[in-house]
Amino acid sequence: LRSSRNLSLSGPELPRINYDRHNGRPYCYVYGYSGHAFGSERWSDAAVVKGDLCAARVNETVVQTKAWYEPGVYPSEAIFVPRPDSFQAENKKAEDDGVVLFDAYDSHRNL
Repeated sequence: LRSSRNLSLSGPELPRINYDRHNGRPYCYVYGYSGHAFGSERWSDAAVVKGDLCAARVNETVVQTKAWYEPGVYPSEAIFVPRPDSFQAENKKAEDDGVVLFDAYDSHRNL
């Protein structure tokens, strides 16, 4: 995820977290799909986003995000996969230590 912007909390669709480590517990990072990336009116501006909820101030409706976006490329639901050793109790890895997987359709190459 390469660009950094702000995103409304009403933003990402199909949100995912690091379920292996944070299911039922507090978490900071959420990953999702944004059909109108960064407030765009066009569906062609779809992105996969990572929001940092802990960076937002209390009662704030905007969070810091990073996003993957390519014009004319339509991503699917983002799935966070933690690094294999990041769930061990003695391992103090970051909550976002892992990769985000998704399929994407490239309309320019019809793939």
